[in-house]
Amino acid sequence: MKEIKESLHNISIQPSKQNLLEASQQLQKKINNQISVITLAEKGVFFHHQKNVEIIPAHVRNIADVSGAGDTVISVLALGLASQLTLNETVELSNLAGGLVCESPGVVSITTEKLLAELTKK
Repeated sequence: MKEIKESLHNISIQPSKQNLLEASQQLQKKINNQISVITLAEKGVFFHHQKNVEIIPAHVRNIADVSGAGDTVISVLALGLASQLTLNETVELSNLAGGLVCESPGVVSITTEKLLAELTKK
């Protein structure tokens, strides 16, 4: 959220689907991107691609530290897209991964085992 507000010079953007869609459309006009993904902290993650607009809620976590969560989300998004997962699968997976790293203090990596265990809980 912080980065989209700064990029569009609009600190009043609220984490509602409609407001985020409007912000995403403004961003697309500005930088000509095809997919927008906006992390919403405890509210989850928003994504927009063509007519696909969704907010995937965050999973309840015991947050210890948010360091590295954004980097984890971006990394898993890139991996998912490169692996040709669907956009929905990729965003869901990145949302889980970003949340998992917040449960440990400091910057930590996410393991395949932890991510797979989290997926089986759903």
